[in-house]
Amino acid sequence: TGATFDHKGIIDRTLSMASEVVGAAVISLVRGDPGAGRPVAVSRVWGKSEDPLSESVPGRRLLARFVSGKAPLLLNALATLKGDVPADVCEGCRAIAGFPVDTIRGTTLVAYAPGPDGRFGEDDVRFLSTAAAHLAVSLEKARLYQRLSSTRDRLEVLVRDRTEELRVAYEDIRNREQVKDRFLSNLSHEMRTPLTTVTG
Repeated sequence: TGATFDHKGIIDRTLSMASEVVGAAVISLVRGDPGAGRPVAVSRVWGKSEDPLSESVPGRRLLARFVSGKAPLLLNALATLKGDVPADVCEGCRAIAGFPVDTIRGTTLVAYAPGPDGRFGEDDVRFLSTAAAHLAVSLEKARLYQRLSSTRDRLEVLVRDRTEELRVAYEDIRNREQVKDRFLSNLSHEMRTPLTTVTG
């Protein structure tokens, strides 16, 4: 991800690499409002057209738990969980893991292990936590690069405008200088003509 400043490219590379390494069926990047605890949008999804949890109301509630968390959240053996998580909340998924990328902006990396026997082990959790941290750094780097590029563009426009103002001012000074020279030349000529006659 360090080879590019493209926001979308960074996310796609991270999601594809993370999916390949841990064998996740689907992996997505979800943005939400950490204060309200509800997902606002699924930024990107790898492995499927939609985020599996975003397709149902119970799934969106569960997704809100992942987004509002400040630490990784892991749900292995999803079908056996009791309580407020329905067994059919994520069809074809056996485990779900969420890893905060940016707690201020409410961005979370969510990975889905396929059924019937998929699960996330300690190594997977450690790897996905590291991938989320690298993604956070890469996205911040891309944001800073974008801000720097936009500042550079504004400065170039400002320098171009100031240079044009200086060129116009210089042309004005040159024109005034030429008017002054013509005036002095004419004055000298007009004064010499009567003096020649008087002297003669």
